[in-house]
Amino acid sequence: MGQKISDGKAFDAAAPSGQVINDYDLFRINAWNGAAIGAKDGTQSDRTLAFEMDCNAIYSVKIPAGVTPSVGDALYWTTGTGFKRGDTDIQAAVLGSPCFKCLSTKNAAGYVQGRILNVGP
Repeated sequence: MGQKISDGKAFDAAAPSGQVINDYDLFRINAWNGAAIGAKDGTQSDRTLAFEMDCNAIYSVKIPAGVTPSVGDALYWTTGTGFKRGDTDIQAAVLGSPCFKCLSTKNAAGYVQGRILNVGP
């Protein structure tokens, strides 16, 4: 008989070595999109932490300076597979499945509010 294991709002993963992980920044890791819960500096040997991906939650995430979305826009990861960071690897160009749906415009600090999406490979 099956059973519920989790509410599905987060997953545990190991961030790549050398990467600085900031609390609640957006990442793609192991093909999942999520906001980091906690932080890691680039030298810590324990790289495991939780990444939240609650599709009903609204997140505020940092995006690259050149990306200026409007309300309702979807954002996408840049080309290539593997680990991605929201502050450097997000783009407005349609490429694959969207990873974030904007509910606000970007503020002066470079953050946009919206929902994290996991809708495909």
